[in-house]
Amino acid sequence: MFKHKILLVEDEPNYASVVKRMIEYANFDVIHTHNGHEALKIVSTTMPHLVICDVCMPVMNGYQFYKTFRALPEANNIPFLFLTSLSTQEELRMGMALGAEGYLSKSISRIDLMNTINVQLNKKTIIDAEVEVLIETHLKKVQSKAENVLECSPKSLSMKAQLSVLTELLQMLNHSILDDGNKIQLMKMKTVIGKLYRENAPL
Repeated sequence: MFKHKILLVEDEPNYASVVKRMIEYANFDVIHTHNGHEALKIVSTTMPHLVICDVCMPVMNGYQFYKTFRALPEANNIPFLFLTSLSTQEELRMGMALGAEGYLSKSISRIDLMNTINVQLNKKTIIDAEVEVLIETHLKKVQSKAENVLECSPKSLSMKAQLSVLTELLQMLNHSILDDGNKIQLMKMKTVIGKLYRENAPL
């Protein structure tokens, strides 16, 4: 059975234990780390579906972790919620300016916590579906252009034009969020294009 993975970054063990139990009670998997540095090790191998991160932590605080996390290509659309007991206006503005989806007070109730998590995961599902359509559209264009390239005579101007368009489409795909299957297809396409360019270098 599929379970969403929630990454909880919190340095207070007792509080983290309480939050972890509340989330797991709603049938989510929870990965707990004590600071941003540990969290980066986790996301390098296991990307969560949502992150809940304390602001004030040793080693690497929440804002520092957020900036590094968001720089990862695969983390573009992962909902990120700051967890704090301070909640000053200045702090709220800072977090929202960075691009976080919101703040959670450490005094939040279980119902409100789960409502917030579900809302963010539902938004992510919608975005993922839209991205999937975008990727499929790009892949169809790439396939169409590739077929046109194969129909062209060697060293023709038409082939050169088709290769240029195909390369542009692949560059667009590079900035999209791809699953492992599509990444493999993309790498194969790049290999084919590179070979065609080399074989038709005088164009």
